[in-house]
Amino acid sequence: MDFSLIHAGLAAGAALAVVPLIIHLVMRQTPKRVVFPALRLLQQRHQRSTKRLRVKNWLLLLARMALVALMALALARPALNARVPLGDREVPTALALVVDTSLSMGYVDKGQSRLDEAKRVAGQILRKLPESSQVFLIDSGVPAVPAPVSPSAARNRLEGLELRAANRPLNQGLERAFEALAESRRDLPRLEAYVLTDLARSSWEPGRAIPGRDRVEERSGRDVATYLIRLAPEGVRNAAVVGLEARPAAEPEADGRRAFEIVATIRNAGPAASRLVEFELDGAKRGQQDADLPADGQIDVTFRTPASLETGLHQATVRLVGVDPLPHDDDRFVTFESSPAFDVLVVYDPDPDDEPRFIDATFVAGALDPQATGIPNRVETLATDQFDGRFPRDLDEFACVIVNNVARLPAAAWGQLAEYLRDGGGLVLALGENTDPADYTSDAARSVVPGQPGAAVSPAGGTAFGDLVDPAHPLFTPFTREIAADLSTTPVFTYRAFRPIEAAYVRPLLAFQDGAPALVEATFDGPEIGRVLVWTTPLSRRPTPDDPDAWNEFPNPLAGWSFLALMQRTVPYLAGASGSRLNYEAGEIVILPLDPSSRAASYVVQGPTDRLNERINPDRDAAELIIEGPEAPGQWTVLPASREATAGRPPLGFSINPRPEEANFRVLEADELEGLLGDPETFALADSPDEIERVQKTARVGREIFPWLMVLILLLLTAENYLANRFHREPAAATASAA
Repeated sequence: MDFSLIHAGLAAGAALAVVPLIIHLVMRQTPKRVVFPALRLLQQRHQRSTKRLRVKNWLLLLARMALVALMALALARPALNARVPLGDREVPTALALVVDTSLSMGYVDKGQSRLDEAKRVAGQILRKLPESSQVFLIDSGVPAVPAPVSPSAARNRLEGLELRAANRPLNQGLERAFEALAESRRDLPRLEAYVLTDLARSSWEPGRAIPGRDRVEERSGRDVATYLIRLAPEGVRNAAVVGLEARPAAEPEADGRRAFEIVATIRNAGPAASRLVEFELDGAKRGQQDADLPADGQIDVTFRTPASLETGLHQATVRLVGVDPLPHDDDRFVTFESSPAFDVLVVYDPDPDDEPRFIDATFVAGALDPQATGIPNRVETLATDQFDGRFPRDLDEFACVIVNNVARLPAAAWGQLAEYLRDGGGLVLALGENTDPADYTSDAARSVVPGQPGAAVSPAGGTAFGDLVDPAHPLFTPFTREIAADLSTTPVFTYRAFRPIEAAYVRPLLAFQDGAPALVEATFDGPEIGRVLVWTTPLSRRPTPDDPDAWNEFPNPLAGWSFLALMQRTVPYLAGASGSRLNYEAGEIVILPLDPSSRAASYVVQGPTDRLNERINPDRDAAELIIEGPEAPGQWTVLPASREATAGRPPLGFSINPRPEEANFRVLEADELEGLLGDPETFALADSPDEIERVQKTARVGREIFPWLMVLILLLLTAENYLANRFHREPAAATASAA
């Protein structure tokens, strides 16, 4: 345990403890010669009395010496666990200020946002610093090591801090603070790091210890005091739109177009409340509802778009009306695409008993058109024995063709599929127990199949789908984690070996747990880009897993929901209608596909305000438009830069939303703080701005024991007074005799 003295010079006063000893020695009684009868009994009693008196005098002496020493020690103000032996004086300091600028800091309490309160508190800290100090001001949204500035310059920069929808964990900000302090001037005796935050768990990475403190001590030879200033509001009351999704309506429209349901998830923190919810579509108000929000719960509010939406992109907004302590989470945005129902052709093999084996078509058809209404897809099934040579219909009539567990196709049919892909069509090949590898490697099939199928493989004990080789693929986003987790538990008993062509236009998307390819994609250049997806296990199952022809439980709803999700995303992806993600969180990189037939030389990206304009010039052969990390929440549009180029080109667009976790005000627990910062003795937490001086004093000075010393002094003073009165009191008999 460290021990220090704030006024070490005054501790020398403990030497005054010898004063009572000197007085005692000077004033001790000297023997007196008295003529008295030599009575042995009286002499013995006198000796005993002298011994007792000597003990009493020594006890009284020790009490007085201890009293003087403790008074001197108390004046020196001793302290325990002092981090810096400088006391509480304001000395030149290297100080790092990390300010939390996440959206949760926009919460207004007592007429002031948490960020404004952070600025006020930081200003107070800076005003106490000598001007020769170094200050490193770090915005949590830009956790870089800043250049050092003076306290007055830091106060000016402090006013320019703003809330950022795209933020970084405070772990990174504090790590940069330690890096800055490690490079601070060596002549500054004190190092301090402050984090001003509402301590919301969403602003940290719990469980990841923050490095850098040891490096500061190694490089500078000085200790660094770390302060967390908690600015969390008390009694949080907030309603937030934390989710917004556009879903095709279940009921079909008369002309085949789809209406959409816009489903908003509204979360309430605090007591039950009622809020008015407004719905906007393409910039125009289309409806409103009163929502009764449960206490500390959430509900879904659903709006329906007008019937028969025009084909193309649409942007919807759901907004909470009224005053709210945190306005940044009162609205949410979504971009979606409306298109007529897609026509899909599912090709399958007939049963060996000449009865149609619909089972290889049923699961796919059921996933693509669950209600059998032709919405969102019109599915047509075709057995291979229903045509001879060529497909009976022009394949260009279909947005997607799915060939599931088919043994072989005529050469003419393979030729049709190759031409269909060159014209921008989408094809799915699912290999199963019926598949004849020889036919899929024939000369006719080579222009379609991007690899070589092999023998059936049945791993011992079965397997399951493994890693997503391309997690950012549109088939998987934005629910990459959820789809990956579901696929990892889907039983697969058998798959067909497949060796993809080694070419740039062929890429694996999904593997089995043993590393074998499960899903491979290839692209075909032409007037429009065509795509083929190859599954190495069939898109169907058998009634029982012990059936010899049972290769997987992929379509089984009891095994998971990923089959349904992937099938519903496959058709629009292959049709080119939804080949890209349209909704992003603030700060994510936006990737939009460009139609090769209508690519412009440059594009203007327009944000929610007129100030947010950006001009992008993609490469001439670029297939995608990349927009680096837009941050402002709202609706964004992308148009060709020239007015002439706009004609005949469908507009592009996307939506940006803040992280829904910003509406969660749960604070870090004590054990989580220790996991981030280590031993509680290495940092100080102020639960409110009023406690800053207390925690500063504790960190700089340590825990003073002056109050305890004063209590001990009072006890000793009482004991000394008691001993003096008791030991030196005259006997009553002697007093009477003297009288």
